[in-house]
Amino acid sequence: MTKKIEHEVAAARMRERGADPQEEYPGANKKWHCLCMECGADIWPRYASVVSNGYKPCLPCSYFKRGRARAVPHDEAVAFMLKRDFQPNVPYTNSLTAWQGVCLKCGQPGSPRVGDVKQGGDPCGYCSGQRIDTAVARGKMLAANFQPDPNIPFPGSRVPWHGVCLVCNQPGSPEYGNVNQGGGACRGCAEYGYRTSKTGYFYFVASNDWLKGGITNTPKIRLAAHRRQKLTEVLHIWEYKDGMIPVDLERLWKEYRNSLPDNPIKADLEDGYREATRRTIELEQWIERTFKPLADDLLAAPLAA
Repeated sequence: MTKKIEHEVAAARMRERGADPQEEYPGANKKWHCLCMECGADIWPRYASVVSNGYKPCLPCSYFKRGRARAVPHDEAVAFMLKRDFQPNVPYTNSLTAWQGVCLKCGQPGSPRVGDVKQGGDPCGYCSGQRIDTAVARGKMLAANFQPDPNIPFPGSRVPWHGVCLVCNQPGSPEYGNVNQGGGACRGCAEYGYRTSKTGYFYFVASNDWLKGGITNTPKIRLAAHRRQKLTEVLHIWEYKDGMIPVDLERLWKEYRNSLPDNPIKADLEDGYREATRRTIELEQWIERTFKPLADDLLAAPLAA
């Protein structure tokens, strides 16, 4: 077997086991510079240990998967994180402990774990989109003509953020995630979807197994859409001249729905699937005893000034 063929065969066998050689095959018992095909780390396994004896080529991956922290020298760990554009600013502990530092891309602080980064995780929650800087979030809301309350810090992408519309000066509570994805920040100013400036309706519809609460300006169209989703039973429907009342009722409904300990959604609903929940006796009792009396009282509420 020629040296070229020997290298190609050996390299193929190493790749099958998760190690991509970066240099010519040095021999069965010599360290061979490779890249781990799982976490991307530089590794130096021996061909005989990996192919003949069955050892894992990457120690960081092997130790992390077994829940153990590998004893890596401080300088080696720092060099690894710097390659991932993260500058640690405290001494290294181990691969399973949060390591404080700063992202070299965006300048934000963070505390990633070396083990997570070796497994392909992003060392910076801001760059990966998992965390959002409050100033950035406020800037995006202002760009959507909405001023969040200066006394309320950024609550999270899927939590209502109270403030005021800069176009109509009406209060509102849009979710940052919806605005960031292109949704309007103010329902009253929106040129599509629900309009608070029009007569609004809140309703509950259901099938044998699922129940949904929602708001609309066009109940005939909306209920027809739900019938196509097999939600054919209209449990309740209320009409309000003040279009903000259904919005407030919807918020009450969502808060209760989200508080349920076991609340599977009906994932195959094409429209408004997040608001569909399993129909239970307890849920219907809450609607009758708590929600319905409030909704009935609001029918006599005067229009907002």
